[in-house]
Amino acid sequence: MYSIYATVGGHRVCIYDDTVSNSALKLLDPVLTLSDSAAGSLKFKMAPNNIGYDEYTIESSIAESVSDSGEVVTRTITETVDLVERMRSIITVYLNGEELWEGRVLSEDRDFDNIRNIYCEGELAYLNDTCQPQRKYTLSGENRMRMLLNLVLNLHNNRVDDSKK
Repeated sequence: MYSIYATVGGHRVCIYDDTVSNSALKLLDPVLTLSDSAAGSLKFKMAPNNIGYDEYTIESSIAESVSDSGEVVTRTITETVDLVERMRSIITVYLNGEELWEGRVLSEDRDFDNIRNIYCEGELAYLNDTCQPQRKYTLSGENRMRMLLNLVLNLHNNRVDDSKK
């Protein structure tokens, strides 16, 4: 049983679930491509009746302050987000509740029927977001490949935000 979630700005919403008949949780032609040593990809089409098609309104209550009588004053914040937004949204595929794949929206277009065609790349592609300096590495010992990988990942992690580490 597959499900797909979109996360943007800390808000996570199910956009596909194959165990329910609700058309708001259906995608058209979802194709997940997995591969060893590659980022993998996810392609799907989203009809206008899907919950993630348009902007999504999220309400949050925030404890703001304590009044003179000792009561906590809360404020409700309403935020409108596009759940499936290029280079901002994180898409996660689950199989039987276990995470199978995660990536980000790379491209989108709309066809004549206003169906959104979404293409996502896997999280391994986050390494494409940084440039590694050109240098000669001199490593020795039996763990030299692990050392090289750690150097590359540390350089990458120092240059990106936490969601891409």
